[in-house]
Amino acid sequence: MPTSQLKIQLFGPPTIYLNGVEIQQALPIKASATLYYLAATRRTHHRSHLAGLLWAAMPEARARNNLSIVRNRWKQAGILPLMHLTKREIGFATPPETDLQRFEAIALRPSAYTLADIEGVIQHYRGLFLDGFILDDPENTELFTEWLYPQREHWRQQALKLFSYLVEQQLAQKRSKAALITARKIISIEPAQETAHRTAIRILMSSGQREAARNQYEQCVSILETQLGLLPSPETVALHKQITSATSFSIPETGLLAKKHAPFQAPLIPTHFVGRQQTIEALVATLSSRSTTATALVGMGGIGKSTLAAAVAHAVRDRFPDGVLWAHAYQQDLASILTDWAKLFDVDLQHLNSLQNRAAAFLELISTKQVLLVLDNVVAADDVRIVLPKSPNVQLLITTRNTDVAYALGAELFQVAVLANGIPLLEKLIGTKRIRAEIKAATELTELLAQLPLALEIVGRRLQSRARLKIQLFVNQLKQQQSRLEPLTLSNWAVRSSFQISWDALNDELKHVFCALSVFQGQPFQAAAVAATTNTDLDSAELKLDDLAAMSLVSEKDGLHYQQHALLAEFAKEQAKAFEIWDSLRNRFIAFYTLAIEKEQVEVVREEWHSFHLAIRHAYDLHAYHMLVTLVQKLIPIYFAQGLYSQARESISIAVEAAESLVDSAAHAVLLYHWGEACVEQTDYAEAKNKLQMCLQLMEANLDRQIRSDVQLLLGRIAQEEGNTKLAEQLLFQCKAEKKLLADEFGIAKVDEHLARWAFQIGDFKSSQRFAENAIARFSGVNSVWKVWAMLRLVSLRIYQRDYQGASQLSIQALKEANLTDNYPVKAEALYLALVCAVRMKASGAATQYANRCRTLFQQMGAKKYQGFIHHEMSVLSANLGNHLEAIQYAAQAEAIFRSLDATYELVTVLVQQARSKQKTRDFASARACLTEAKLLGIATQHTQLEEIEQLLTA
Repeated sequence: MPTSQLKIQLFGPPTIYLNGVEIQQALPIKASATLYYLAATRRTHHRSHLAGLLWAAMPEARARNNLSIVRNRWKQAGILPLMHLTKREIGFATPPETDLQRFEAIALRPSAYTLADIEGVIQHYRGLFLDGFILDDPENTELFTEWLYPQREHWRQQALKLFSYLVEQQLAQKRSKAALITARKIISIEPAQETAHRTAIRILMSSGQREAARNQYEQCVSILETQLGLLPSPETVALHKQITSATSFSIPETGLLAKKHAPFQAPLIPTHFVGRQQTIEALVATLSSRSTTATALVGMGGIGKSTLAAAVAHAVRDRFPDGVLWAHAYQQDLASILTDWAKLFDVDLQHLNSLQNRAAAFLELISTKQVLLVLDNVVAADDVRIVLPKSPNVQLLITTRNTDVAYALGAELFQVAVLANGIPLLEKLIGTKRIRAEIKAATELTELLAQLPLALEIVGRRLQSRARLKIQLFVNQLKQQQSRLEPLTLSNWAVRSSFQISWDALNDELKHVFCALSVFQGQPFQAAAVAATTNTDLDSAELKLDDLAAMSLVSEKDGLHYQQHALLAEFAKEQAKAFEIWDSLRNRFIAFYTLAIEKEQVEVVREEWHSFHLAIRHAYDLHAYHMLVTLVQKLIPIYFAQGLYSQARESISIAVEAAESLVDSAAHAVLLYHWGEACVEQTDYAEAKNKLQMCLQLMEANLDRQIRSDVQLLLGRIAQEEGNTKLAEQLLFQCKAEKKLLADEFGIAKVDEHLARWAFQIGDFKSSQRFAENAIARFSGVNSVWKVWAMLRLVSLRIYQRDYQGASQLSIQALKEANLTDNYPVKAEALYLALVCAVRMKASGAATQYANRCRTLFQQMGAKKYQGFIHHEMSVLSANLGNHLEAIQYAAQAEAIFRSLDATYELVTVLVQQARSKQKTRDFASARACLTEAKLLGIATQHTQLEEIEQLLTA
């Protein structure tokens, strides 16, 4: 039985022939589309990839069912025996004959084929790739369309190049009629290509067809004007003059085209290339200015240097009319590169045995030309120094990982950084719709990959081929991997392989330091920490870091810190484990940061809290629980002084696990107390009460009255913040009695400060002042932080008494004292009360400055309630200045925050403020709704504004 033959034409309107019979009309459009895609890509594909390609918006089960329908239609058409189908993959068992395959082979190397071969393949070029083929459900076929359009443009460009080569050869053989047909073929593909129009005009004139030549000229002019808004070039205009004046016209001996097609070897720019526009523009300007003969793109492996170089080469192509030459310096020796380049200019250098002679001959060959040389991935300066251009018209562009290479060559250096945002690159690969549907997961994915282009492309390709796979699921899988480098491999692409090249270039000492950087896990660090971790002196560590920075394996930041890319840190960790030094590195790392705490190096903690957190994590992984608990206990005061409450909660949670493992109930209880304290500072009262109750339960077996009274104080503060003034009163006075029994003068003063807040809240301003003054007296000479807190209670009182001038003066005094304490929370509240004073005095400039400064601190501390207070104060200021619409907007922001926190007492205040502004804008219905809700909530919380609310309701 004869074997069935399948033939697919992809150029022009696509056509499918089975045993010579056209069958695409009998196939559903997506059954045909699948065949076209398989034929063009020439490989098998995963079923999920094909399902996503053609039914992206459908549920997976339905999309896969559609593939089964396609299979049945292939069976009905007699194609199924020619297909390769498994449960996972679909492809051709025997590749079909396609016009694309033969065309591609000739287009890539036309000089290797006869003119008859080229003319034969061109006869079968019926038009654009899949010309006119449209899938009519764009929502489902977005991925197919994103594949089709770049392919169509790529093959159009290849056709233009091949036809341009052919017309030159036809003219050289004086085959004018054939050249005219080819020139018109070029015009049909690219109507605005003047060179092809001029070729056609010259051929027509040389054969005496003056009228046809004039029509060709007018067609050219019309197309340029309508499509590009341009006038014809002087060369084309000159031809027109010859048409109208010359009595005869002959084809020049050199042919009709200006010169032989210049070589252009730069790779295609990927369709997903994004960003870098400013860098490209700067590089184009540098290469065009001819101010230097060498330019270098420097950056770590996988950062996109080669792609950027390709984009630049395309951008400057017209500025180097004699050619853009490209070679991979890491994969090919320079002698071979020079030989291949010279052949492009019809010169053979193989007879020159020495590299020096070959380089000299090549440089002489191009000395009068305008050429761009691109050497990709240069490892050493000596590998390319010999081909440094002698003429400014010849430019050398290199990519390298080593800044020393650039400096040694005297090259203009351009540092290539990671992408600022990897989302646009992912959008290009998997579609905007898919990204928007999971923007949070996509953002997390780019962060996990640390915005490295190579990693993003590999992952994007994986997601592209698995159209049903949720981005969040991939993110979860990536997090669960022991190393993030594991999934970053696709065919011959691998992030790990890219890093291996840099690793192989290091000597043993640099390898040791590179491994040590893994303990920082991609976070910034100082040289002193590296010195301690590698057990070397500071000078030696700095020299080694400078060497690694020159090789793009670490970057310098802010003149003080260094940073290793997060994925490089993963690679370094793998090497450290392979050398069995991972644990010893971590132990020295922990010891360094523990010592920093013992020396009370607050600045180190402030600038490198992430490293302290890493030390805690490392200690946990090493089961060094005693060291872990000690480290966290020493960090807690600094966390609180810096307002790092989120970090405190995270570190304490780990230390609690360690204390449980040690069965150390005393340490466990203290840690739970501080955990609750951090929760209070972030207005997470439910969590705070939970931790404090757990603390009290542990204290049953260990009656530490000091901790018990401190827990009571915190519970009293929570009751006060939640508006439960009765419970607050009970707990605070019980705590004060306990502190007196303990003779804890400092503790008594703290309670008095809290009582001052409580008394103010219930409207007992005389008692509030008394408690605050008592606290100040007790704090005098004891603890300036708590003295400032008590001073701020007096500021609040003066604000209530409308002594804004006095309150402002006292707030400024409190702020000065707060600045001496290096305590962020007290600074933040001092700034906030200064803001309140400025608002009441209608000092909008000062108020805005205070608001911005304290907002930053409260955001850093995660204190959401105070962020609500700031919005409320800005609402009051806007209302005082008569801008009631702006006042309503600020009040709405404050309201949203207070509602999210169930902060009922504060919500009443902001609802009253909102009602006042809405009355001013004559929105009486909304104003009344605000006041009605405020009244109900005010009664429940015994709010001090109840009387004012009643007055506003009856007005």
